[in-house]
Parts: sequence; structure tokens; C-alpha cells
Amino acid sequence: MSKKIIYYLPLFGQLGNQLSIMAHLIAFAKVHGYVVIYPHSSNIKEALNNSNILSGRFHFSKILSNKLLSFVVNKLIKYLSFGQNHHFKNLLIINKEFSVDDYISASMLPNKIIITDWLFRYYSGVKNNEEYVRSHLSFKNSFYKNPDKIVRFLKSKYPFFTLVGIHIRRGDYIKWLNGKYHFDLNIYYANMKSLSLQIGNCVFVICSNEDIRLENNDNLTIEYISGSAIEDICVLSKCDYILGPPSTFSGWASFIGKTPIYFLQNKKIEISIEKFSNSFI
Repeated sequence: MSKKIIYYLPLFGQLGNQLSIMAHLIAFAKVHGYVVIYPHSSNIKEALNNSNILSGRFHFSKILSNKLLSFVVNKLIKYLSFGQNHHFKNLLIINKEFSVDDYISASMLPNKIIITDWLFRYYSGVKNNEEYVRSHLSFKNSFYKNPDKIVRFLKSKYPFFTLVGIHIRRGDYIKWLNGKYHFDLNIYYANMKSLSLQIGNCVFVICSNEDIRLENNDNLTIEYISGSAIEDICVLSKCDYILGPPSTFSGWASFIGKTPIYFLQNKKIEISIEKFSNSFI
């Protein structure tokens, strides 16, 4: 029997998106016995505990990271398969959104899988193998040094306070889904005010891809952090709660920290502690 391999071809995606797709691929590889060949990413590889990820069924390929080659191969595969998902005798081609949970109940999995679209998901696999996924996608200890210092400082400055991480994502969200989740700062602030009334003593720890300062008319306790993307994820993961728009960035922080999160879906102020839940990315 030939080796079962997944070739993942897409090159796009920021930190949260890449970690999310890698989580689903790693869970799938573990459960169904595949080896994953993934485009080499120096940023991702340098951030992760390589001994853990390489001990799993996951390997980075510099060949797949060639932008011209990836573009040509992706276009060719999509053209020959009419942009649809196809299952041949021993080959599955995934060109668009694909849920393993919906697929495996009806079909036998082939030995070779080629993925040209980043929306590959295996929710039950990730959920049932959370610790395995976390351990194989853990950041190096060096990335936690500054976040640990920040959290220790906040807890000493505000003893007995609840830490609420606020992820304000605006910039690139202006265009994504026609700005559906691009909220004015007053929406974030109103949700923070509502949470403050529910929780009592809490400090809001704000991270953003912009240099933001909120007009604090209600004397909320607010602290701003500004680190690297990985450091911000680590700080958010160590908070008691996380609030932000739908994003794999804050979703990943929730996942690795087992931190309850609430995703803002619209401009209505309907937040409550009961609506926070852990993210399964």
C-alpha cells in the first residue's frame, strides 16, 4: 500500500489563518494516517517548536513555497478539474471549501490528496485531538517571555481584577466581506462598558493592528499592548476572556489558552458572559 500524502499548495494567509489550517491538517493526518507536505514558511517555522511539529506527520517543502510554481500548478489543476472538488480512484482534488466531517461519512479516503484552496476543515478532528494539536503547534518558549512579563505586571498592578483581552481588528477588515466586521471604535467601547458592568473589577487589555486610543468617558480600566503578532496572541491567550470580531488571530489565542471568547457579529450591544465560549478555530 502506497504512503498516504496530502499536498497543500496555497501560499496566502496571515499568521492566524496559517496556524488554523495547519491545525486541521495535523488533526486529519493523525486520525487518518497521512503525511502533510506544506509550503515552507520561515516565519511559521521559526515561531514553532520544530521538534514537536516535525515529530508529527507534517513537513515543510521549499519546492511548494516557490510562488511562480505554486501559481502555475494551482491554475493548471483548477483548470483541468473545472474548479470543482473531484475524487478519482486514488486521488482527491480539493479546489474549494471542503469539510472532512461531511465527506468521510460517504466516501473512502484516497491515498493522495491535493489541496488548492485554504478552506480545508476537520472540526471534529481538531476538537477530539485538542492537546495533540496544541503540542504540535506550540510556540517556542522565547516568544512567551514578554507576554509573561506583561501579564505578571497587569496582575500585580490590578490584583483580583479580571483580564479581558480586546482584539480590535480594523485595517484589512474594511474590504473583507464588504466590511461586515469592520466596526467603529465606539462599538468596541460600548461592549467593553457592558462587560464592565457585568464583571465588576476588570482591566481591558487592548491589542490592534492600528495605533488606537479609545475615548474613555466612563473611566474603564484600559491597558494597551503593542508587541509582535505572536506576542499579542500569547497575551490574549493568558487573559480570562477575549473579545473581538471573527478572526483566526484571536480564535487561535482562545484555542491555545483555552480562553473563552466572544466574537462580535454585528453592531448590536448584546454581549453577556454566558455567550463566551472556547474556540475550536
